Amino acid sequence: MTDLAGNTSAQARDRDIFSQTLSGTVSNLGDTNNFYKFSLSGSSTVNLSLATETSSVGLDVIHDTNSNEQIYTGEIISSQIIDANSQFNNGINLESGEYFVRVWYVDGGEAAYELNLQQNPAGKSTIDLAGNTFSNARVISLNLSNSESRNPITSTYSDWVDQSDRTDIYQFTLDTTNAIADLKATGLGGDIDLRLYNSTGNEIDTSSLVGQPREAITRILPGGTYYIAVDAPFSGEGTQYNLEFGTITYQEPGNEATTAQPLPISLIPSSDPSMLRGKVFLEDTIGAGDIDTWKIASNFSSGSNLTISSSTMNLRNINTVNLNFKLFQDLDGNAQLDAGEEITPSRFDYNSFFATWKFNNLRDSTFGEYYIQASSNSQNSFNYSFNTTLDEIVTSS
Repeated sequence: MTDLAGNTSAQARDRDIFSQTLSGTVSNLGDTNNFYKFSLSGSSTVNLSLATETSSVGLDVIHDTNSNEQIYTGEIISSQIIDANSQFNNGINLESGEYFVRVWYVDGGEAAYELNLQQNPAGKSTIDLAGNTFSNARVISLNLSNSESRNPITSTYSDWVDQSDRTDIYQFTLDTTNAIADLKATGLGGDIDLRLYNSTGNEIDTSSLVGQPREAITRILPGGTYYIAVDAPFSGEGTQYNLEFGTITYQEPGNEATTAQPLPISLIPSSDPSMLRGKVFLEDTIGAGDIDTWKIASNFSSGSNLTISSSTMNLRNINTVNLNFKLFQDLDGNAQLDAGEEITPSRFDYNSFFATWKFNNLRDSTFGEYYIQASSNSQNSFNYSFNTTLDEIVTSS
């Protein structure tokens, strides 16, 4: 088969890309990547369809934001692995700019594929890619990042919701024991809501900011099947949306900064126009003098506020088990949490089973990484949960 695609981004095929079948192969014999390039003069929906034959392939959509034909991690806006002998379809809402589509070798022998790209003006897609019930939910694949990643590698799914198609439902399965799931949804033309359900259809988390086009959910999940719902509001016009989804393998947090578990917090606009807000929910086990350490994997500016709200999950008295949280900023960058780097809470509220630590007016995160530590002097292990809320004040220029 003639290789019509370039093997590097600089050699990417940039002609006859849309509305035809692009056939190619990738293998481990010097042709591991096939690149295609296209430009958009305005906002568009690009529908991708890729069919594989004998072996799996990877499929990336890349936004060359600085038009230098070099690829950086932050420019990969969607990444998938498509199994052998299967079909993948997705629509992505894209702004104007330069883009690459990369088909890449995964493993096994030579992998043949057929790729179709179709460009539509921004607006309602003619194809409803997501289901409306749990039984016909669109099944999506995961990009599971390792626990050393600051942020998960995300995949983007695009569709439309309105009064006639109020809910789009996606299904995913975590094969690992525990993972931190990071969900973000952006309505490109109006308000949307984001909900997370377990395998039995019970809602376990929601993000529903009134009048806001962006929603986010971040929390640790045990292995199993889950559903994501993107809902249109009960009134108003419909909107296209982008759903971004990624996961990080969750490892038991260590006692020190060098063995801390990353804690991603996605900052999005809140109901207060002067503030960005992000939340993450975690559950873990602690006891017998243990310490759990997390590193906040988010950047934020000076003046931000952080709140930790925690409770014991089996109604153990917090004072009895001596559950405590501390916040540090590693100002000297030595990956050690020194006594002089601990931040005193601005406020501490407590009752028998629930406690809140508030830290106000924090320094810019560029001065040093922030770490959260939970500790207990209990002689017995117990389960606990905590919400971390980060509020960044938006300064007007």
